[in-house]
Amino acid sequence: MADQKLSDQAYTTTTSGADLFINIPLGGGVFESKRITHSSLLAGNNAAIAVLQAYDTQATQTVKEQGKSGNFTTVLGADVKLESIDIIWVSGTPNVKVGTTGVGTNDVISGRTPTSGIPSINPLNKYWVGSTTLYFTITGGAVDIIINKRNNYNS
Repeated sequence: MADQKLSDQAYTTTTSGADLFINIPLGGGVFESKRITHSSLLAGNNAAIAVLQAYDTQATQTVKEQGKSGNFTTVLGADVKLESIDIIWVSGTPNVKVGTTGVGTNDVISGRTPTSGIPSINPLNKYWVGSTTLYFTITGGAVDIIINKRNNYNS
């Protein structure tokens, strides 16, 4: 069988447990052969992926509750920073309160009445170590609620 140039070889895919052989030209027709394990070749990439995944778990997450016209709750897990709750008018003359101890409470948002074209944007910057339930009290109309939070804030 005749020798083939490397550029004429078929492409192949390796996903694990293999070695990669490379030839490094040293000049004058001399090559140095090296063997690299698949795991060593990908170690840098895997480390970078882990960093990106950690960042992604701490990036702002958005929860959209659309067309709400009555009371509801949402649970925030442990180690969550609440960045904002935005209230967008849908219909009627809505009034919205948000609390942490039950329906009708307002320790997070005391009461907002958004109107058509004028949403209620509420930056909050609240942090809870343990899991927290938010109680939304909505009367007089319908709204869209947009909750922006960061999970694993202190992890």
